[in-house]
Amino acid sequence: MVVDNLPVVPPKKFKKLEDFIRKIYSQIGMIREEGLSMPMNPETQNTLGYCFIEYDTPQEAELARETTNGYKLDKSHTFAVNLFDDFEKYMKVPEEWTPAEINSYTPGVEERVSDDVENLQQWLTDEKARDQFVIRAATFTEVFWNDPRQLMPDLAYCRQRVVLNIFDVRTGKVMRDFKGNADEFAAGGSGGVSGVSWSIFRWGGGREEKYFARIGKNVVSVYETETFTLIDKKSLKVENVMDLTWSPTDPIIVLFVPELGGGNQPARVSLVQLHGKEELRQKNLFSVSDCKMHWQSNGEYLAVKANAFYWSPGGRFIVLAGSKGFDGQLEFYNVDELDTMATGEHFMAPDIEWDPTGRYVASSVTSVHEMENGFCTWSFNGKLLYRIPKDHFYQFLWRPRPPSFSSAEKEEEIANNLKKYSKKCEAEDQEDMSLQLSEQDRKNRKMLQEEWDAWVSKWKQLHEEERELRVQLRDGEA
Repeated sequence: MVVDNLPVVPPKKFKKLEDFIRKIYSQIGMIREEGLSMPMNPETQNTLGYCFIEYDTPQEAELARETTNGYKLDKSHTFAVNLFDDFEKYMKVPEEWTPAEINSYTPGVEERVSDDVENLQQWLTDEKARDQFVIRAATFTEVFWNDPRQLMPDLAYCRQRVVLNIFDVRTGKVMRDFKGNADEFAAGGSGGVSGVSWSIFRWGGGREEKYFARIGKNVVSVYETETFTLIDKKSLKVENVMDLTWSPTDPIIVLFVPELGGGNQPARVSLVQLHGKEELRQKNLFSVSDCKMHWQSNGEYLAVKANAFYWSPGGRFIVLAGSKGFDGQLEFYNVDELDTMATGEHFMAPDIEWDPTGRYVASSVTSVHEMENGFCTWSFNGKLLYRIPKDHFYQFLWRPRPPSFSSAEKEEEIANNLKKYSKKCEAEDQEDMSLQLSEQDRKNRKMLQEEWDAWVSKWKQLHEEERELRVQLRDGEA
């Protein structure tokens, strides 16, 4: 790479400047042998105000550019850092600007980003406006359509995975993989509290989500998403850490350490600034076996509680969930009306997930518990739609939706004409109900037919077995 806007110095100051540059950039990565060169003016023997640096890997060069471009050395010198390949790219830019060619979109035809990358928004065009969710059970990853009208999920994709891969979804490229047995991905520590905490990776670091964290035994490892390398090349040591959550706006993480030693060591929540790994605040919690941490949307406040409440993404509705000693009791509450719409129960279910539209809720029991593994899907007002048992069940996650493609005016028009749209939806519901009844009737008829065929087959077989006896009784006549 090329570092520009350096001071122009005479030969006697050359070594001092070179050592200073090497000190800065060797902290970021391994500079190759003879990988730092600073050209000089052959006439004056002064430096030319720039240098070349070569690293062992392109990731290190990318990180160096990102962290030092714009670095202010003094009032007169601010670093301008570019990869060497960029110069060739910029030299090829034509002198005259021409507008980009915009291809028209043909409805119903899958747009391609390239020959082998499909349109990632295609699923949003589902005629039934269904959402998708992903689950992991045993070694399988499965993507389903949530189909409440059919009272069961509809499988869209299934694949076996034994390695944790992080993909760039636009290109399909594996950015980093993590391999190891379950013990290597377990949280907790030597204090007697441990287990695999899903999801293993927590994305955050502010609104741009520049980082992701991984919880391990007694450690928290934070990686940045440009090069997928470990920040500061070392993990943060936190004895018996079990959970973490990111601030929605700043590179701040909250760590939870459970109660240990039969209550002799209280549970602890710590607020840690990523840069410098400074602990901003710590709070001890007594007689607490578990806790949930919830940030306010703009990152100014943090709530820590026992048991749980889950807001609908559309507001207005909330699910109150009692786990542990409350046996999975669920209460579906309308905040506007101050009214309980329904109550339900999902025994041992500690995890609740609203779909991105606020229409449906999933409750699940993961393999942290040895029994009752699987998930249930509920309507927003508390009607149980379907229950799916899954052995060795690990995770349930709704597919996130992008911001609405409709304009504010279109959304207002829909809201004002909601009755018209609701009639259409009710008609579709009735049609689906008729299809369900027809399907149930078909299944009943098929069952009766199979019973009749089995009965006839049984008597035909008996009739054939008694053939010889009939011949004897009828003097040789069959």
